Amino acid sequence: MISDLLPPTAPEPARRLWLPFLLPTLNDLEGARGRSAVVAGDARTRWNGYNAIKRQWANDVVIHARSQRLAFLPGPLVAVFIFHKKTRSGDPDGMLAGAAKIVLDALQPPRAPSRPGARDGRAGANVIHCDGQHCFPFTAPIGVIQALPFGDKPETEVRLYEVTP
Repeated sequence: MISDLLPPTAPEPARRLWLPFLLPTLNDLEGARGRSAVVAGDARTRWNGYNAIKRQWANDVVIHARSQRLAFLPGPLVAVFIFHKKTRSGDPDGMLAGAAKIVLDALQPPRAPSRPGARDGRAGANVIHCDGQHCFPFTAPIGVIQALPFGDKPETEVRLYEVTP
């Protein structure tokens, strides 16, 4: 369990986000980079498959964060990702990198498109100010993979801890 890895006096996380799925790995995201994806509703417009995957998963994360009513955290923060899987197989740093990219982008405030009809806007849950170094100053996100008893569904838990500089 993750509690076994933390010191006995570890603080409670300021926010906890539970996602009933595993997110794509960095390899999944990079593998989609060269592929084209058709934008819904406009068969003429094609764009990078990386952006399509990232946007799809970020929207799922935003929906779950909003449904869990996570309040805003100004930072500085440390993020801990806990991946519950059936086995410990897979690339742990790739899992962490892919999940951190999608989740931390999704937890930022929403951004409006730069112009009408542009697709550069993003949904956001408005839980963190940003994913820059002034909000996450001490370390990269931390990832832990836990094996589940057979039959349990894979899931991701994200814990945000407030830290003092």
